[in-house]
Amino acid sequence: MGNIAYREVGKSELDVIQPLWESLNAMHETCSPYFADRFKRYSFAERKRELLDHAHGGSLLMLVARDMKQDSDIGYCVSTFLGSTGKIDSLFVDGRCRGCGIGHELMVRSLEWLNGRGAKDIVVDVVAGNESAWNFYARYGFAPHRTCLLHRGSDGCGKSEQERTRP
Repeated sequence: MGNIAYREVGKSELDVIQPLWESLNAMHETCSPYFADRFKRYSFAERKRELLDHAHGGSLLMLVARDMKQDSDIGYCVSTFLGSTGKIDSLFVDGRCRGCGIGHELMVRSLEWLNGRGAKDIVVDVVAGNESAWNFYARYGFAPHRTCLLHRGSDGCGKSEQERTRP
């Protein structure tokens, strides 16, 4: 692996992670046993809006890992802090670069940032089908806390797509 540089990117530069996020989303589409169609429709513009909404009234840290030898971004981590809760909102390392310590460095820096703000709890969501990520997060003290079941076609409020679009 080449020389890796880590940089903090501001909210206004969130678009720099779009290609990597799209790779993460495609991975979720492939591994998700129930919601592949949702990931197929999920756009970066929508995810960007969600991240900015989540950080509204709080703070956001976005770290990007760049392979200086290849002159390309190879990983990122977006974390938010609101109230007393920190969240690892999105973390991805290019598959060709996994196992080289990049994810570790992104996590350590993100956890230091969240702990420095006084986070009492730090959460991370893992997509069903990507349970292999649990081992990675366990190294940093994360453990399964609860399982959220979602009805396919539901908007999270119990309404199906058909019910939401009926006149």
